[in-house]
Amino acid sequence: MRSPTRTSTLFIEDLRLGRSVAWTELDQLYRSRIGRIAGAMGLRAGEVDDVVQETLFQVARDLKARYRRGLGRLRWWIGAIARRRAIDLLRARQRIAPIVAEPPAPMVQSEVDRPRIEDALARLRGSGMSARNLDVFDRLIRGQPPASVAEAFGITTQAVYVIRARALERLRR
Repeated sequence: MRSPTRTSTLFIEDLRLGRSVAWTELDQLYRSRIGRIAGAMGLRAGEVDDVVQETLFQVARDLKARYRRGLGRLRWWIGAIARRRAIDLLRARQRIAPIVAEPPAPMVQSEVDRPRIEDALARLRGSGMSARNLDVFDRLIRGQPPASVAEAFGITTQAVYVIRARALERLRR
């Protein structure tokens, strides 16, 4: 570890010169801090490890060209990189989630649900929902997969999810 008399400026210079002792020290100092930042943002253990690795990689790559002491402390700069990497992972998770998600279970479980479905559809008709959107919602609650509903109506799967969300919101009112 760094001695109390050694300045952070010398430490940064050792990092820029590629001295392995300085990089080992950086890893010891910042690995847990980066992990705490990523964990606080709601990432899972494996994702936290990825953020730590990607952050340290970016620090190694960008220290010479991008870090300027006058712009702030090294730990703030590393923290900002860690937060950006965590946000990138969260965004990637959101983009991937619909692709890998299991198809939704049919909303209709039995004939016992049939009167409730008919009542819900009647309430939606009375709320001014378009006939096409009612048909889309009807197919969804009867168990048809969103992708096939989208194909049948010539709309995107995302549009099917939006129609479902809006119909459920109307039913909650």
